[in-house]
Amino acid sequence: MKTGPAKQREQFTQGCHYIGMKLLAEQYHSVVEKAGEDTPGYFEFIHDIVQAEAANKRQRHVENLIKKSKLPKPLKMLEDFDFDFQAKLNRPLIMDLASLDFIERNASVLLIGDNGEGKITYPFRVWRLIALPKKSI
Repeated sequence: MKTGPAKQREQFTQGCHYIGMKLLAEQYHSVVEKAGEDTPGYFEFIHDIVQAEAANKRQRHVENLIKKSKLPKPLKMLEDFDFDFQAKLNRPLIMDLASLDFIERNASVLLIGDNGEGKITYPFRVWRLIALPKKSI
């Protein structure tokens, strides 16, 4: 006995959720429509699905890390840091540290300064840079 289209869609979305393909479960209509318009090969079709799922999973991972981090809200980015307010702060050095090269060199960073100079704020902002590319520290 053949199952109807509604039952097939339900089984498909349940299967996607079960194997962790949440994005495909939510957006399979547009994926199928795009495949019908572009007529990609099987590999390209599967590749596009896997890449979209991987990007979605990375984004959820970052959001989960941020949620678990208990960082102050709203989460501010380094680009929003007011360097004019902290005139003594060495902006080129801070931007160099933001490149995260010190992690690759297994080097440590020690922030020293007076109260109110951003020693706490800066690491919170750089933490987001570390979380995005999934670097481990």
